[in-house]
Amino acid sequence: MEKETSLQPTDLPPSLEKALQEAFTKGALISEPDAARVIGISTTTLRREAVSGKIENTRRGTRRAYTIEALRDYLAPIEPLKSDPQRETANVSRRRSASAAAENHQASRRLDALAAKLRVKKRQAYARRVDDEGKGR
Repeated sequence: MEKETSLQPTDLPPSLEKALQEAFTKGALISEPDAARVIGISTTTLRREAVSGKIENTRRGTRRAYTIEALRDYLAPIEPLKSDPQRETANVSRRRSASAAAENHQASRRLDALAAKLRVKKRQAYARRVDDEGKGR
């Protein structure tokens, strides 16, 4: 009997649901790097969450694989206890920090890419300068 997930596809933001659907077009399981990319965290964090039991996974040999239901359950909004306002604040703060971390990670990758392009341009300029000096120009 297949496990029912408590989270409906409409409970997630449409862009995230679309990314999940696209990731699972090839099959019922996706690899750890693909799952991490879809939900916007590092593979190390995803592995840590899987080991701690916060996200279900399946082992394929020595590798981990994830189902769409496991990712949806992990991404489900956390319902705070009604009697504890501090907990509600902590949940909101945690979701914001996860979103900010994903944005910071993307910005960092863009900066790394720009820095790499700049290094290539500098190497090319140096090579042209050395080549011009070698030809006596």
